[in-house]
Amino acid sequence: MPNWVDNRLRIIGEEEHLAEFRKWLAEDCDGEFLFEKFAPVPQELLERSSPNRDSEKAKEFKSKYGAADWYSWTCENWGTKWDLKQQDDDFLGNFDEYQGFCFDTAWSPPFAAIQKLNKKFPNVKFEMDFIDESWMFWGTCTIEKGKLQETSYELEDLLEDDNYENSAGYKLLIEEFEDDEEWVKERIEEWKKDNEEE
Repeated sequence: MPNWVDNRLRIIGEEEHLAEFRKWLAEDCDGEFLFEKFAPVPQELLERSSPNRDSEKAKEFKSKYGAADWYSWTCENWGTKWDLKQQDDDFLGNFDEYQGFCFDTAWSPPFAAIQKLNKKFPNVKFEMDFIDESWMFWGTCTIEKGKLQETSYELEDLLEDDNYENSAGYKLLIEEFEDDEEWVKERIEEWKKDNEEE
């Protein structure tokens, strides 16, 4: 099983542009926010195993689709190997200012998929916070006009910093993902102690 990454996406824009997005979501996607709805894997790739052991077909698919098999294609075009997995609280909000979603992805945040969605809806901005389930990394990003701006942090940075409570990475962790600050501090201190003993 992969490590899951918790993603919290906000689509921000003027009411008319959000209305376009919501109409597309309702009509073209049957109300389901899935990568497959706006960046579908080519059917031929889905019909082959991964890795593609047929070298001729792999070469043909690489030329035709930019990838030899479905796994390579999804990693390249979505930024993760599987489609998103909706969380129970998958809907963050349907407000005048933004549309929100919460979902998990395998191993990494889906930057490539959101960039594709931004091309489809260039008049809105995409903001996403993300965190690996074991806290190996977390961060925030903005995708606007096709450009990705990302800031990410690693657990190792906190473990090596005696003044971690003042770091931007720690503040993001507390503000966006974990509301029990005492528990977070205890966990970090335990990891620091374990690292010192190794």
